[in-house]
Amino acid sequence: MEHKVKTLPMELKGNNNGKLGRIFGYASVFNVRDEQGDVIMPHAFQTSVKDPKDVKMLLHHKNDAVIGHWTRLTEDANGLYVEGEINLESDIGLEAFIMVEQGLCKSLSVGFQVLESSINLDTRYIKDVDLREISIVNFPANPMTMLDSIKESYRSEIDSACRTLNEALDSLKNATRSFLNW
Repeated sequence: MEHKVKTLPMELKGNNNGKLGRIFGYASVFNVRDEQGDVIMPHAFQTSVKDPKDVKMLLHHKNDAVIGHWTRLTEDANGLYVEGEINLESDIGLEAFIMVEQGLCKSLSVGFQVLESSINLDTRYIKDVDLREISIVNFPANPMTMLDSIKESYRSEIDSACRTLNEALDSLKNATRSFLNW
């Protein structure tokens, strides 16, 4: 059995408390031949998607760079859809989040052990895998799957909180002036 990695894009969101950075996207797309000559077939992850906690979230496939955890793994008609949370309280998690935010790392990549496959000419059709990890990476196996945009809802939440705080300070200043001039 061999260990393989496959790469796809993702999207990014922050949450209200700023402790976790939420990411989501397709970690694998079915029926697409990648640069390594592999095609992942529908249902290839079927046995692996039972518990997201069993699949590690890594940075660049480095086993010592666990950056968060997966909260959802779902196979649909497109491929393997994932959602996860990057731990922003760890240095490496924050580094990964910033790289995604700045567009330096735009992709997801799956690391798995091939359990069943077949070969036809120069293409290997992967039918069943043991999914080990999903990484945030900057070099996807399929360059056509680059992320078009990154959703950064946390920025609007921070901007909204700052506006609310500024409005409250303005109201306090006006109330103080009114009181002193009374």
